[in-house]
Amino acid sequence: MATRYSQPCVGPESAFTQGREMLAGIITADLPLVDAERLARVAIHESGHAVAALYFELPLLEVLIRDDGTGHARYGRRLGRAEAEGYAITGYAGGEAERDLFPFGECEDSGDLSGIAAMIRRLDLTWGEERLDELRRDARRLVKRERGPILSVAAALVQHRYLTAEAVAAVARLP
Repeated sequence: MATRYSQPCVGPESAFTQGREMLAGIITADLPLVDAERLARVAIHESGHAVAALYFELPLLEVLIRDDGTGHARYGRRLGRAEAEGYAITGYAGGEAERDLFPFGECEDSGDLSGIAAMIRRLDLTWGEERLDELRRDARRLVKRERGPILSVAAALVQHRYLTAEAVAAVARLP
């Protein structure tokens, strides 16, 4: 699968450490612990989607955390067959980021899985479980490789609750 980036955008260890410290500083602010944990979890999850979307050059418009604590990544248009694999990996990347970077508690990715299933039906794709497992593994590899940018975007998302695609790219240091 062709992607824009073949290497991490920033040094993985330094970016990982910097992003983790930024996120830790923000979530220890004036929030009750449960709210801080929920906010951090949603920010990491949505940042996984956002960084993956830019990685696959999908038409990301924005990523946000709503007042009710749920998150959303919004695209500028309906994605087509040529973007299906990138979209599926991007859909899985939220849950994989949450599992990798916030490994305790339950991952809430049922909405993402429903979105992937709806895309498969809409495009009449014939992907079986084996192909979906492969795409999930691709998402897991992407998240591990891009931990630093994901954490940096998560920190900015916790702070601002809303980021445009351009802001995601700037924070993650993606072109």
